[in-house]
Amino acid sequence: MSCKNRSGLVLLALAVLLGAACGGGGGGRQGPSGAGATPGPGAPTPSPTPPGMAGCGSGGTCGCGDTLQGEYNLTTDLQCDGAGITVTSGSTLDCGGHTITGPGGDNSQFGIYVFQATGATVRNCRVTGWRRGLRIDQGAGNHVENVEAFANGDPVSHRQGGYGLDVGSSTDNLIETCNVHDNSDEGIHVGGGSDRTTILNTSSTGNYREQLYILQNDGTIVMGVNLQGGNQTSSAALFIKDATGTRVGGATIRDGNLTIHGASTGVVVQDVVQSASGIRFEADGNLVPTGNTVLRSQVSDAFECVHDRSAIGNTVTDTTFQSCSFSAGATGSAAQPAVITLINSPLPAGPIDLDESSTLEIGWHLDVEVRDPGGNPVTGAQVTIADRDGRTVLQAQSGSDGKIPTADVVATEIRASATTPLTPLRVSASKSGSGTAATSIDLGANRLLTLVLR
Repeated sequence: MSCKNRSGLVLLALAVLLGAACGGGGGGRQGPSGAGATPGPGAPTPSPTPPGMAGCGSGGTCGCGDTLQGEYNLTTDLQCDGAGITVTSGSTLDCGGHTITGPGGDNSQFGIYVFQATGATVRNCRVTGWRRGLRIDQGAGNHVENVEAFANGDPVSHRQGGYGLDVGSSTDNLIETCNVHDNSDEGIHVGGGSDRTTILNTSSTGNYREQLYILQNDGTIVMGVNLQGGNQTSSAALFIKDATGTRVGGATIRDGNLTIHGASTGVVVQDVVQSASGIRFEADGNLVPTGNTVLRSQVSDAFECVHDRSAIGNTVTDTTFQSCSFSAGATGSAAQPAVITLINSPLPAGPIDLDESSTLEIGWHLDVEVRDPGGNPVTGAQVTIADRDGRTVLQAQSGSDGKIPTADVVATEIRASATTPLTPLRVSASKSGSGTAATSIDLGANRLLTLVLR
């Protein structure tokens, strides 16, 4: 894929996710006590394997420990006792489906090491038996395609860092149509500073901890991935921590939660199908996820459909839930309360477990249109929505079609064990020279309201 085509694909993916967004914890299957947050990477990244001294490619044969400069098509499997192959800027490694096998166990080597490279390509490779199957370290704009990374890391100790694919401090990379499975720690790790990483049509399954871990970066795009949990059931299938602007679309998640953790903000997850996998928002100390959205998704057969731990300002919209052991759960404190907001996302029958510092907000879409007595739309009318206690919920002006943008209105609060209705709502509209209108409505489902100015 050329750089031009790759850039177009990334921009298209971003446009699709951002357009849909504008339209509208750590553990999988934990017990009732909640085992707490998914463990973060506790061990530092090992010192990079020094690039091999021998140059290869563009006429020269590449073997274990070599550094690729140019283009090379691997013609046979490699069995390495030390380092694998290092890939430099502008180089292309095509393994033709061959396998690069490392020494196995608890080693510090990387099978394919894209080191400080810009515009490098790795495709059609299988990597196994390494500390990390493939690592992109610094640089930018690299492309990984059709790589299978499996059985990397230490299968005995499961030492953290045994990843299939790893991106560290490298920006604007594309990973697509890869198969990452049965690694001894995480499947795919997108680490700190790895901004604008794009992952497309990739599978990450059966890895010991997280299947996809997005950590301390901005603008990661994930589309069309399949994630299925591993053996450590307290780990999330998709774990987003201290990240900003992450976009996830069209994913399938099974046997491990979707977790938005720590200081994450501006995360949009949409059109995701989850099975045996709930939605979790989790604070990490005083780092609180806020301003994140799960949109148009499906959750079924989870331990908890949705859980909140000391997180606020996050919304689940237009999402369906089925057959969870607990419909919702939340834990907070006076200093850090927990608030879950569900808009047009009714919970299934089942227990709701909220402590004294936790609130579940249930709301709906309210569309308001303003018309004159002849039925014509009124432009520029001021619309105000207030709850039953007179608190203003929303103020907006009608557009040329007489409508305001769809309002997401909380109609019911459940705090601890007390349920408080916030309706009837008082909805009013006015425009100088055109008149006024007002009415009170209950809101127990999505609704379109027409106000006629007189």
